[in-house]
Amino acid sequence: MINFRIGDFSVLPFDKLVIESDLNIAEASATLYSKVDFRPSLELIFKKKVNGKEFQGNVNNYRFNIKRIISYRNSFLPIISGKIEKRAYPIKGSQISVTMRMNCFVMIFSMFWIGALTIFVCNQIVNLFYGEDINKTSLIPLFTLILGFLLITGGFSHEASKARKLLIHIFEGKEL
Repeated sequence: MINFRIGDFSVLPFDKLVIESDLNIAEASATLYSKVDFRPSLELIFKKKVNGKEFQGNVNNYRFNIKRIISYRNSFLPIISGKIEKRAYPIKGSQISVTMRMNCFVMIFSMFWIGALTIFVCNQIVNLFYGEDINKTSLIPLFTLILGFLLITGGFSHEASKARKLLIHIFEGKEL
């Protein structure tokens, strides 16, 4: 499995992890179920965790699709989906496969924005090779591109790291 990570920092706004737990699949599912609030998203905007609920979403048939409940706005908050499976026969417990990704609308907007800036920066580089002078305003798109990349990956990675630690704690497991 390829993870584009540098320490706790996810280079791309996509992350995978596998957690091994000593809890059986029913216990693991029940534990996660107890930490998920099933109210619609609009009711949870700018609200803090209630009754120990850490996530909002749904859990059913050993599959889940959740996101962390936060008291602030973050467009890069990971959407966490996964499944809880029984570990191979001689080993008791469960294995939880988790995928974290950005919201589709945010991802499409980010790709369009970064793509447009990349085309403009490449155009500036080609012009430089043909001997055109570069003025200071021509560097603005390059810095905007770098800032955008850092904003997207940093915002996602920060929240994904929190969710990763929380899930490992909830399942009383360890990451593979």
